[in-house]
Amino acid sequence: MKTLSFWAIALTLVMFLGSAYLGYLSADSGASKALTDNLRGSLSPLRELGSLTLMLVIFANNSLKALAVILLGVIPFLFPTAFVVLNGFILGVVVNEALAARGIGFTLLGLAPHGVLELAAVLTAVALGFQVGFTVLGSSAGKKGRLGQQYKSSLALYLKFILPALFVAAVIETLVGRYVLPRF
Repeated sequence: MKTLSFWAIALTLVMFLGSAYLGYLSADSGASKALTDNLRGSLSPLRELGSLTLMLVIFANNSLKALAVILLGVIPFLFPTAFVVLNGFILGVVVNEALAARGIGFTLLGLAPHGVLELAAVLTAVALGFQVGFTVLGSSAGKKGRLGQQYKSSLALYLKFILPALFVAAVIETLVGRYVLPRF
């Protein structure tokens, strides 16, 4: 049994890139403006946190969501799909707005240092959620006993790769956001 199949990875990437593209294209729509206003409002209290607390909040938020998307993959495709599409769309809208407001240098500096690690970790979690869904569907088609194995291998990857990557990404995001971007 594979921890991650080609199809789980491909499905994740296609959904993420497609929704990011749609978010980028629709950034000027009323719905996207409402989404970003809502996002800004919900994130504004984080500005008041100290750097260590902010880093821990970012890490906890991303870690819990990554774990949830893996565990809830047992309901085939619902949670991984919703998670990857929503996050891709939001990223597309944010990239469009950042490019328009501050240019490519600021956008890359704000996203790339932590985004590479965070995206790799989160998209791996989504692919694992899809793989759990594939396993459930395979179990209902007569391949019994594989769900426990899939969870075990998925959680091992979560502990060995996803959590450490999310921790480093949270540290970088906090440092860049607090100390580098304001000077740019």
